[in-house]
Amino acid sequence: MVWAVPSVCTLYESNPVAVLAYFLSDKHPYGLENYLKNNHLATEVKCEFSAMSDFDNSTICALITICIDLNGTRPDLFKVSLFFLMESLVVIPPEQLKY
Repeated sequence: MVWAVPSVCTLYESNPVAVLAYFLSDKHPYGLENYLKNNHLATEVKCEFSAMSDFDNSTICALITICIDLNGTRPDLFKVSLFFLMESLVVIPPEQLKY
């Protein structure tokens, strides 16, 4: 899954992509990867970030990619894991970020 979001270059000190990756990983006790592994739905969850230039107005945006390696043992619960992912992603407005 890939999302284009406004540039996060100015937010390098708070590193929002690293925070997102932490909450999705198995390092967080309630992370998405923990949930999916414990329910035998996936083997790995990765969060990646890249910058992209928009040719229409030459602004830089960010692409956040979330890769989920499903193990195929529970295809009936794929929609549940997708719903869990969408519910776990919370977008914080820039004006509420503390630096």
